[in-house]
Amino acid sequence: MLADALGRPLRFIQTAGQKADCEQALPLLGEERPKGLLADLGYDTNAIRRHLKANKIEALIPARVHRREPIPHNVGIYRMRNRIESTFGRLKSWRRIATRYDRNDEYFMAFVFIAAAMIWMQANVD
Repeated sequence: MLADALGRPLRFIQTAGQKADCEQALPLLGEERPKGLLADLGYDTNAIRRHLKANKIEALIPARVHRREPIPHNVGIYRMRNRIESTFGRLKSWRRIATRYDRNDEYFMAFVFIAAAMIWMQANVD
C-alpha cells in the first residue's frame, strides 16, 4: 500500500503472502513524485535507492545492519512511519479484510477499496 503523509491510502497492489514487499515499491510509486519516501527496513534495496535518487526523492529509509557503509536517515521524520501502520490497522479493523473472507482476489480488493474510501471520508471529517 502507498499512503500519503496523513495516512490515507493511495494505491494497493495485492501479492502472494510469501513475496517480498520491496518488489512492489517501484510499481506502487508509479508516476508519483513525492518529496520523500518513508519506508521500513524491508525497502532498503539499492534499486529503490537508485530510483529515488534519480527522481530527486528523499529516501527516509533506515539502512539494514549488513550494509558496509551505513546510510544515515532522519530519525525524527522516520517516527512518522506509524501513520502507515495505523492505516493498515484501520483497514484490518474491517473483519472481512483481516480474516480474508473473500477467496476471490477481485472481491477482496473491491472491499479493500471500499474500506479505503471510508478512511478517506473519515479523514475529511476530522
